[in-house]
Amino acid sequence: MERAEAKDIALGDVVAIRGQGIISALISASSGMISHVGIVTAIGDDYEAVQVTQALDCVKTLSLAETLSHAKFGYCLHSDAIVDLDRAKLVCYALSRLGQTYPYANILWQFMKQVTGNPKWTEYADSDTKEICSELVADSYLQIGLDFGISPRDATPSDLMGYALDHHPPWWVWPL
Repeated sequence: MERAEAKDIALGDVVAIRGQGIISALISASSGMISHVGIVTAIGDDYEAVQVTQALDCVKTLSLAETLSHAKFGYCLHSDAIVDLDRAKLVCYALSRLGQTYPYANILWQFMKQVTGNPKWTEYADSDTKEICSELVADSYLQIGLDFGISPRDATPSDLMGYALDHHPPWWVWPL
C-alpha cells in the first residue's frame, strides 16, 4: 500500500490516526487501533497545506503535518462515491463547528458503552450540541446521507476506519 501524497487527498476525506498520549491509549484500548479522526477541509500541494478540522480541546483546524506530528501512525479514508457538491457540504458542516468546546464527558459515555455494550450511555447521556472527534466526522457525513452504519453518537474513530475497510471500493484507505 503506497503512502498518500497530498495531491491524492480530497476535501471531505477522513484523517484517522493513533495518537501518542494517554487518552489516545485509553481510547484505543477500549475501541480499536484508531484513536482520533478529523475531516479534510482544505487541500494543497503538501501536508502543511492540507488542513484537517477536528475536535480536540475545541473544534479547530490544523495542518495535516501538525496533526500527524502527534500521531504514531495515520491513514486517509477516501470514498470515490462522494461527488464534489457533497464534499463541499461535509466541509461546510465541519467548519461551522469551529470553536465548539470539547465535551469531555462524551468520552466517558463512549467508554461506558464499550465496557457495558449498552448504547444507552451514548444515546441518552451524550451532549446534544457538542461533538467528540468521531461525532464531528460522522455528523458531517450525515449531512450527505452517509451514516457509517452506526449512529454518530455511538461511532468511535475505529468504527469509521472499519467502515472504510469493509466498504472497499468505493472506500480507499491509504497510509499517511
